[in-house]
Formats: sequence, structure tokens, C-alpha cells
Amino acid sequence: MIQCPRVTFSFCLFALLGLAAPVIAQDTHPDAAECKDSSVLSRIPGCWLEACVAKDFDSLDIYRATEKPDVFDVTKGTPVEGQTTVIEYSCPSSVSALEIARNAERALLTAGYSLVMSGKATNDVGSHVPAVVAKKGGQWVQVLTDTGGRAYLMSAVKEAEVSQVMTADATAMAASINLTGHVAVYGITFDSGQSTITPQSDAALAEMVTLLTNNPSWRMRIEGHADNVGTTSLNANLSIRRAAAVSTWLVAHGVDGTRLTHEGYGESRPIGDNTTEDGRARNRRVELVKL
Repeated sequence: MIQCPRVTFSFCLFALLGLAAPVIAQDTHPDAAECKDSSVLSRIPGCWLEACVAKDFDSLDIYRATEKPDVFDVTKGTPVEGQTTVIEYSCPSSVSALEIARNAERALLTAGYSLVMSGKATNDVGSHVPAVVAKKGGQWVQVLTDTGGRAYLMSAVKEAEVSQVMTADATAMAASINLTGHVAVYGITFDSGQSTITPQSDAALAEMVTLLTNNPSWRMRIEGHADNVGTTSLNANLSIRRAAAVSTWLVAHGVDGTRLTHEGYGESRPIGDNTTEDGRARNRRVELVKL
């Protein structure tokens, strides 16, 4: 977690975004190159853009009314996945943090958003600054202000599921098995909290059938693995049922069931960092292990 004691909001945000820190101006400054305002919320007049990051699919930490967000710690909150935009603004000294928050609140209410949070946030030096979170349908907007009102962070995320663009190829699977004895297969998904395989999984499963057809002497253990979201016992049970569901699918599509066993390991064998979404996605996997 990046700590930002006694530094400007701009320097902290740029560190969090992995960018070079800007030169701090007094009351005027040109917008950062290639940055533009979000369509969901315009800027306070006279303020300028210091930094921006937009992703087709990412996760943002969005705060709730029961939480007390730290202005400088954007690693907290509840993750929301989808299309994201993060913009940092700096403002003239005449603009206050409360003015920023009240403008954001009223603009969002006028646009039909429902307020999720409107109150004080505590920053790293113990100051309490205004913050606003609002939601309309699957669109979230969050505004966190800096002490003194000289800067604010506007985050927006439109909820969506990731587009599946990676496929599992039988040739690549075979190469991994020949090298290591096992392969992690991604692209197999299930209904939330269930062992029901989604239709989007057919392509990856078909490649598994091809793999086993091309290597008729191979026997395989199908392993189910999970991230650490949920209880340990629930994850263990669910991973077993999902491994069994994959085995059933393969048998239904021509694979000899005597060549297959299945097991579930829940969250006990992570290969990624469970504190990040990318790491949790790596941990949610099906593996084929050669027996």
C-alpha cells in the first residue's frame, strides 16, 4: 500500500498511477496531454486536468456509506469491475473542497444518480474532507477531495463483464503438459456460486477434448481451484463440484470416463496474489494434471 504522508494530492495520485509527478503550479495550468473530461461529470470551472487513466476493463475501489475512505489510499473500498476512468484535477486556491463536493453531488442528482455516500473522508494526516459517491444503473461515480480544495479525484466505472479474448489451444496445452506435467486452463466459466458451466466455456472445453483425442494414452486429473473470496469450506466444495462438472462435460463429448479423475482444492493452491483482481482471476482456474 502506498503511503502519502504530508505530500500533495497530485504527487500521491501520480505515484499510485505509476506516472511522473507533475510540477505544481499556482492557480493556472494547461491540461495534461491526451486527457479530457469524463462524459459523466464535468469539471469545476477554472480547474485543470493533472492526470487521467482510462481502461476498457479494470477494477476500481468504490466506497460505501458505512466506510471511511482514506483520500490518499485508493486501495480500499469495494471493487467494481467494468469500463473505468480516473481523472485528477487541480484547482485555483479560491475553490474549496466543500464547493467541489456540493457541485458534484447536485450535478449527479440532477442527472438522475442516487447518492450512495455524501460526507466526510479522513485523509492520512487526520483531516476530514468532503467526498461523494453516486450510482445510476451500472454506472458509479466517486469524487474524493483534497485538504484545502486544491485538488480532487473523479473516478467512474461502468459495470461490465470482461470480454473473453484468450482461448486455450490443444497444442499449447500439450506442450505445457509434456514440459511440466500439468496445465492451467482458462476460459472455463461457471454461473456465480454454482457448478453450472456457461456456454462461453465451450471453446476451451472443446480444445480439451482435442487434447485428449490426440493423446489417447493420457490419463488426467481435473482439478478445480478458487480464489479466497468466500469461506474456505465453500470454496473447497464448489471447486470439487466444478471439477466434476468439467469431467461430465468431457465424457458427454466423447472422452472415455475411465481416463479421468477429478479433485477440488479450493483456495489452498494459489498461483496469483489474492489481494489483486488479476491474481484472483489466475487463482480461479481448472487444471489438467497428467497421471
